[in-house]
Amino acid sequence: MQPDAAPIPDRTAPRALWAIAQTLLDILYTLCGTPADLAARGWITRKAYALMRPWLRAGEVLLRHLLLLEAAALTAKPPRASRRSRPRKRVTLSFSADAPETWRVTFPAFAPCDSIASIARTASPTAAPRDPAKVGLRGHRNAWPIAERFEALLRVYDNPAPYAARLARRLSRTPGDVSRVLEAPDDAPPLIGVQSFADLRAATDARERWPNTG
Repeated sequence: MQPDAAPIPDRTAPRALWAIAQTLLDILYTLCGTPADLAARGWITRKAYALMRPWLRAGEVLLRHLLLLEAAALTAKPPRASRRSRPRKRVTLSFSADAPETWRVTFPAFAPCDSIASIARTASPTAAPRDPAKVGLRGHRNAWPIAERFEALLRVYDNPAPYAARLARRLSRTPGDVSRVLEAPDDAPPLIGVQSFADLRAATDARERWPNTG
């Protein structure tokens, strides 16, 4: 049975497109477990890392497209006036593996999004040690960046409105950045589903605001 194309009450993009995201998140859950599961593991093998990363990247591509649809449907508002920057006090944060809701994660609304350096992360003292070789785990990768990327995906899926509003403000200032929202690596469409990705791209191409400059 095909998912209902009617939009979800608090979302504008068709239900069928959000269902694609649900399917992909289910696959990520099968591969990774929950973000808390990943963080608790501390380290993952390079093979597991190489398997998970393309699916996370595909999820980010998919949700960027959905956020663009949600952002395009928002009533146009003037961008916020710029504020004079003030010196910020440096604050040290600690994250607990079993409390992903407290993690300070960032969703990459613009490509490129594959650099783990772009993801905010500060592990707690009980998280993975910095040097796997010192604990006999040579050939492993820190699981925290993967866990945080997955947690960011879940937050966007569960509550896209604030992310869409932020994206709308950014694109109102610089409409040409829409091309960065729509960028997708070659391996993303097959993982999302070629037809599903085509449906998603057709929906984004049909939006009225921010014409496709890609």
